[in-house]
Amino acid sequence: MGIESDIFIANSLTDTYAKSGYLRIASTIFNKMGERNIVSWNSMVANFAQNKLEFAAVDLVRQMQAHGEIPSSVTFTNVLPACTRLGFLNAGKEIHARIIHMGFALIYLSLIP
Repeated sequence: MGIESDIFIANSLTDTYAKSGYLRIASTIFNKMGERNIVSWNSMVANFAQNKLEFAAVDLVRQMQAHGEIPSSVTFTNVLPACTRLGFLNAGKEIHARIIHMGFALIYLSLIP
């Protein structure tokens, strides 16, 4: 229907389909999107990671950066557990270093009681 051209509708659809267990449909919509924003990328990373598709989550963060998008604290929050489950120690350390470098560590520390 061409709705993937509206970024807000496409983001909502990808998230809804993925959370409903229809990751293939969510991925199709994501891949057809002409324009993506940080919400688009984070939604798919989160959904892959939460649905035990850790490799896809990590790979999508790499693709995201290759497309010029800068990961946010939400990106790191979603991909770090995926790295842990995969045993990707070096990737986890790299992400941790970026969290500190970008100043997100203060956000995480403020969440600790």
